[in-house]
Amino acid sequence: MPLSVLSALARLGVDPREEAARLAALPERVAVEALAPMIARLPGGRLDLSDTHGIASRLIKLLPQRPSAAVRHRPLNRAPWAIVWVISAVLAGAGILGLAANGELPFGKDRTSAAVSRSLAPPQVQP
Repeated sequence: MPLSVLSALARLGVDPREEAARLAALPERVAVEALAPMIARLPGGRLDLSDTHGIASRLIKLLPQRPSAAVRHRPLNRAPWAIVWVISAVLAGAGILGLAANGELPFGKDRTSAAVSRSLAPPQVQP
């Protein structure tokens, strides 16, 4: 019965997901050199060293590729965030101006707050 890569690694006592992540992080040649001895230890047959390297090379090519260093270190595009901040500032300013124009704020429409005018007036004494 043929082994899958998952079951083969599990039989060797290796977590397949962790090993795949570790091998994917390595350069291809180093990953092949790391995987070939594991393949040679598999039960069920004796493979030549060239066979294990060939199998390891084919398997390593199936792993997800990590982005190159140039892609990983590319600066983030901050333009969308700048647009969001500008739009937010414009909307906030428009809201404040709207409240002031409707007299909702103490500094809109030459309106003085009743609370301010009462606090400035001298207290009235009742007889």
